[in-house]
Amino acid sequence: MNDATPSLKQLNRTFIGSVLFIDIVGYSTRTVPDQLEMKELFNTMLAEAVQNVAPGDRIMVDTGDGAGIAFLGDPEDALFAALSLRDSIEAGDIAVGEPGFVRMGINLGPLKIVRDINGHTNMIGDGVNDAQRVMSFSEPGQVMVSHSYYDIISRFSRDYTQLFVYEGTRQDKHVREHEVYRFGPAKDNDDLTAKLRSRSRARHAAPEEVSPPAPAPAAEPVRAAAPVSASAKSIGLRPGLIATAVGAVSLVGAVWSWTSKPEQQHAAAVPAPAATAPAAEHDVPARTKVEASKAADIRADVKLAAKSPDTKTSQPAPAAEDGDKTSRQAEPPAKPGTLKLAIQPWGEIYVDGGKRGVSPPMKSLTLAPGKHRIEVRNGDFAPYKETIEVKSGGEATVQYAF
Repeated sequence: MNDATPSLKQLNRTFIGSVLFIDIVGYSTRTVPDQLEMKELFNTMLAEAVQNVAPGDRIMVDTGDGAGIAFLGDPEDALFAALSLRDSIEAGDIAVGEPGFVRMGINLGPLKIVRDINGHTNMIGDGVNDAQRVMSFSEPGQVMVSHSYYDIISRFSRDYTQLFVYEGTRQDKHVREHEVYRFGPAKDNDDLTAKLRSRSRARHAAPEEVSPPAPAPAAEPVRAAAPVSASAKSIGLRPGLIATAVGAVSLVGAVWSWTSKPEQQHAAAVPAPAATAPAAEHDVPARTKVEASKAADIRADVKLAAKSPDTKTSQPAPAAEDGDKTSRQAEPPAKPGTLKLAIQPWGEIYVDGGKRGVSPPMKSLTLAPGKHRIEVRNGDFAPYKETIEVKSGGEATVQYAF
């Protein structure tokens, strides 16, 4: 029972993984035909139990009378696989083997992936050895976990603290002591075990069911906001043009009022300019000579402007034309980018000082374009810090193994 050959990057590297060790109870005392039947049934149920975990996130090794599985991603995967296997055994009608059929142990610790003498995938390290020792303390049908695994899994949710029973300290054959916890009976935790199953299915189904529709909501606000944003930008970028247009219209109105006849002014219902001009002429004698000369120059300039054929139409046109160009040239708002996460075995993700969640199970984040400060924390390990730049509509990746 070996997975596909691991990549060269995985070989001879030290991982911190959750190791599930499984032993078929009473296997060695059975006849060869019974052993074949038990092993075939075991392989089928185990394949179903780990089907939700990507092959790249697990290493499976056949031990003859059972199997060892190292989960390199989410620590919860080991517990979900063990419970799924136990549920299959309880629901199935197994005619061979002892009651309970298997016993299981889970440990969190260091391990290395190597090739054995036949070129097959294998794993070594204290993480594997301690998982086998913890399994030896369990009874048929039980799931036992080490203190290191319980310590990390209890940090994921408070529900886990209600699912385990402390069994004390046990000694292995090498006189090494192990603190172990037993997963509580399902009948005492029906609601919580059901919640765990739903949580496992939802986490593994989320990338397939939720990811494809995700771009649609992001695209709709961009299309709806683009015209409004463009208008706003055109107004904000061209205050001088608007002021020029208003001034030009006011000048044309003043010229028309001063040069038109009183009858035309009355017909157009614009009495204000007509009343202002004569008043200015009657007030000239009362002013100083300098002021009177300036007023005469202004009236002369206005009359010359009125005779020009382009005065009424030439100046407002550029403002409207420039406004149209600005609307056409305005760019739509920047689209958010995606930050992909590849953290092993797990880490708390902080973006610009704010906590965003735990990865895994979180696989990605949506961030605004620009530079962001990323920090990944894992217990007492030194935090990993990195500054990444997210481009509009683009993708960036943070990958780190503690």
